[in-house]
Amino acid sequence: MKEEDKIEFLKNIELFSSLTDDELRETTRSIVIKKFRKGQTILYEEDTNEYMYIIFEGEVKAIQTTEDGKEIILAIHNSGDFFGEISLLDGKTIPARVLATKDAITAIISKKGFYSLLGHNKVAIKMSQILCSRLRESWAKVQMLNFNNASQRVKMLLIMRLNLHTRI
Repeated sequence: MKEEDKIEFLKNIELFSSLTDDELRETTRSIVIKKFRKGQTILYEEDTNEYMYIIFEGEVKAIQTTEDGKEIILAIHNSGDFFGEISLLDGKTIPARVLATKDAITAIISKKGFYSLLGHNKVAIKMSQILCSRLRESWAKVQMLNFNNASQRVKMLLIMRLNLHTRI
């Protein structure tokens, strides 16, 4: 893919829409294009993520699998969407597996490139980390609600409460 094609694509993504052409050009230098085939896993659950993915073409889904093997779809991402940014902000693992539901072409941005985009603004980074924490708590609640039996839900609720109190 040519640099100009990458720039034009990034211009149409909300996250990058405020960047100048020079900033977009600099961004394209730090991305790597990777293709994934339908059914191929892009990111495994609990992998430490050092990258953010932008979907240029195709479709992917983020899923969690329950203890009894039930697949819970957390998100479906299409062309122009991105994922993996939360792990770059808070340094925690991904609570889902991401796989291609159609052949996909993605742009991959490293953690270093991502922080360069943020401009190393410490307040913006800290605010983002707080928002990530809140989002992860919501994901945990959704996971808890999907447990089939009451003892699993109670156990998960107690763990969540314990984690909340140990952060304070």
